[in-house]
Amino acid sequence: VYAQNGIPAITASSLNDEVTTVTDWYFRVLPNSTAQAYQMAHYIYHVLGQENVTILELNKDAFAQSITRSFQSAFDDLGGNISYHYHFDGLQNGQMTPEMQDIVAQIKTANREFAQKKKDAQDPGVLIFFMRAPEGANFLVEMRNQGVENLAFGPSSFANLNFLSTFRTVLPASQEIYSYSNGVYVLAPVVYDTAGDEGRAFLQRFRETYQGEDPGMKAATNCDALKVAVQAIENAKISGDSANLTADRQKLRDALAAIDTPTEAVEGVTGKLYFDKNRNPVKPIDTSIYQNGQRISAISQVVEITRQDAEWLMSQKTSKNSVLQYDNRYFRLTDVAYIGIDINQVSELDVQTGTYTVDFYLWFRAREPMNPEDFEFLQAASVIEYGDPVVETVENGISYRAYHVQASFKGDFRYNDYPFDAQIIGFDVKHKFKNAQELLIVPDTIGMRGITATEILDRLRRQNAIAALGDWNLGDFAQIQQSKINNNSTLGNPDLVGRDTNIPYSRVSFNFEIVRDGIKYSLKNLLPLFFLLGLAQLAFFSSASDYGKMYDIVTSVILTAAFFQLGLTESLPNIGYTTAMDWMFYMLYLLCILQIVVILVIKTYIDKSEEAHANKIVFISRWAYPLAVIFGGYVVYLMFWTS
Repeated sequence: VYAQNGIPAITASSLNDEVTTVTDWYFRVLPNSTAQAYQMAHYIYHVLGQENVTILELNKDAFAQSITRSFQSAFDDLGGNISYHYHFDGLQNGQMTPEMQDIVAQIKTANREFAQKKKDAQDPGVLIFFMRAPEGANFLVEMRNQGVENLAFGPSSFANLNFLSTFRTVLPASQEIYSYSNGVYVLAPVVYDTAGDEGRAFLQRFRETYQGEDPGMKAATNCDALKVAVQAIENAKISGDSANLTADRQKLRDALAAIDTPTEAVEGVTGKLYFDKNRNPVKPIDTSIYQNGQRISAISQVVEITRQDAEWLMSQKTSKNSVLQYDNRYFRLTDVAYIGIDINQVSELDVQTGTYTVDFYLWFRAREPMNPEDFEFLQAASVIEYGDPVVETVENGISYRAYHVQASFKGDFRYNDYPFDAQIIGFDVKHKFKNAQELLIVPDTIGMRGITATEILDRLRRQNAIAALGDWNLGDFAQIQQSKINNNSTLGNPDLVGRDTNIPYSRVSFNFEIVRDGIKYSLKNLLPLFFLLGLAQLAFFSSASDYGKMYDIVTSVILTAAFFQLGLTESLPNIGYTTAMDWMFYMLYLLCILQIVVILVIKTYIDKSEEAHANKIVFISRWAYPLAVIFGGYVVYLMFWTS
């Protein structure tokens, strides 16, 4: 219908290959079923190291049949073995059918016979779910209840919100649902813990808009479809005139097709988006895994690379096995390391040097054991000693190491608002030599029990983490995020000379705000300033004829304040800007200058023998001075305290 009427269309949810192959007017923003099948086959074979799989296929479902055919072809070509292939007709009234229950029983029997090494018994291996999310959730409940614990792998439909919600409808309300989904591998258009800037910004905006709820996959892909449509509309320069409707539609279709190179790509929630000649996105799909009700990045990801990069990697002894080739494209395997940080205490904050000591636990979860010496804390003020791990385990092929660390760091402190200032405590962590194509480091959301600002600050409060800092309180800002930084160095590798070395490195940042208690600090350190203000006020309690004494008092206040300010300034580093404290002294100096002007006026009247007028000025000044002090203090308050 769209093609017949010359209307360009973009699908953000359909995976069926034919949607884009039967017409030149249809585009899509997520990989189709064939692309997902190829990636799933290579991931199971190369990353998980599994050569045997069992397919569970939903009958009379175009998506299930399409992805099954593609997977079988790809897995056979790799040398894999499809041990069993089961077909079923789907749920009945939302419930498991006897047919589905019998499939679970057969898999359970096959597992037992293979373990007993019976003749002709085959290893069921990884269970592949080619079906919709509700069928998959029901199958998993029955399997786990029957003791079938094989690795499970599902398509992107399992990344939608109705996958977990099905467990809640199938299982009793009191039953723990996460044990049924834990460890299930799922392809997904985006996994937010490894997403780019646009993906993380989208997640944050969505949570703010919908009271903390996380977006489903269709929210992300539809947002991308809109982004691509808007970009195409801008590029097409259509007239908008109904008389040119047919021509404008053609222009818009051509503008969409012209988004066909990385340089023309649209930065979307799911990554960079541009189309191949069949109007499919040129991008792999993320691999995720369910853990405690959350879908996080799997330990290895598939990243598309150029032919040139693939050939170079295959020439390197250490990297050639990480290159995959299928669908006339090249990909590499990128490891994902989860990093967790739990702060125990911050102490020894030195305002002058901007250094502070942090006592914290540091841990890594990755496919290979992570050596902390290979990571760099960008704000480290000295060499960090890690010692031996306090905990070290390997479970399900995943290495876990935890360390107790105490180290000194140097912050980028700003003192414009001193002594009403707020400073950022924290650090950035990156790998010393593995770039983002080789290793992605991401925050361990589950291990750290959440990484929202509220969750971080609550943990810090429970730990009394900044109790040793005295005059400081926790602020409202806290952040743990994954980002990338660029490094254009060859790192001394001759093979990289002449190549594009402007490669991003993965980085995890942990930061939170501390706020100086301005009132407590002022009472403890600025009390002499208040005494000087009082002393200057006493000058006007003399008679007009004693203007000389008034002058001596005021000049003494100026000199004393200057020395006092110098002493306080020495506690700060050599900064080239004015602080709030400086402004408080400037207010004092201004008041003193105004006093001197008033004293000169008084002297003039005394010299003219008009002492009555002079005493009147003294009386007015005696009450005007406190008002001037209050006004000056209010100005400082507006400038700094409220900010």
